[in-house]
Amino acid sequence: MLTFEGNEFLGTASIMGKITSIGATFAHDIKSTNVQPTSDGSVLICCTGMIRIDDNQPMMFAETFIIRDSGNNQYYVHNDIFRLILEYHCLFQQLFEYTR
Repeated sequence: MLTFEGNEFLGTASIMGKITSIGATFAHDIKSTNVQPTSDGSVLICCTGMIRIDDNQPMMFAETFIIRDSGNNQYYVHNDIFRLILEYHCLFQQLFEYTR
């Protein structure tokens, strides 16, 4: 399952449909990563950083996902939650313009 900005997409076709429907170029600048094992042998990962979509200004984001072993050391993303942090982005822009 993928939760993207509050909307849920279940299954490979639905997730790929959402990703391709965005139709943009993304550039990520990861600032922090935290990784923890889970009780069932999966891996929980939380990343924060900046994302640039096409030629727009970078925005802050947070993404949390679970990687699961499907057997034979082949892994897949089992759950994924992605959020743009727009409130802080607006504040950051205001502070940046104020200090210019």
